Amino acid sequence: MAALVTKNKRVGMIATAASVRSGAYERTLRALDPAVTVIQKACPLFVPLAEEGRTRPGDLVIETVAEEYLASLREEGIDTLILGCTHYPLLKDVIANVMGPGVALIDSGEESAKELQRLLTASDSLGEPQGGGAIYCVSDRVEDFEQTASLFLQEDLRLMKEAQQNQTSVVFETRFFSFLSSFCNTKDVLASSRGNV
Repeated sequence: MAALVTKNKRVGMIATAASVRSGAYERTLRALDPAVTVIQKACPLFVPLAEEGRTRPGDLVIETVAEEYLASLREEGIDTLILGCTHYPLLKDVIANVMGPGVALIDSGEESAKELQRLLTASDSLGEPQGGGAIYCVSDRVEDFEQTASLFLQEDLRLMKEAQQNQTSVVFETRFFSFLSSFCNTKDVLASSRGNV
């Protein structure tokens, strides 16, 4: 999408350090259009700040960090910026304010989902929408997950959980699984995740 959106062929990409080091975005964009220049920037503090709920314009902490990270990209004259991490769309308003109105923001997760839908539709593999529930397996405290997931989903998971517990047709379950199972008894982890310890 970024290769189609850019007018000046200068595309910025922000992501975690590992994603930047991989070079995957740059290779993909250059394969689509060899004339595109990709300027990448790791923004590691964006993830913990987003998880702490520091996502809104007016928050001095996130605005200061965003300005520090993004000033060099703005000075490079990019007209398109790829948000290359799942957390970064939560910061879209802050990032847009720092980058200015002349820079299009591309949500890589949203674009990936659209492309998957397009591919599944083209191959007649997309099923009909059905009702269902959700099971979330997390490697951290359930309460922290509920808070962070509520930011991503833009709905309060605790309220969804309460509403769904009142409906017999919908099952909602949050389970805590420790990925450090080699250090503890899996049965104890499952029991503690259900509040049975």
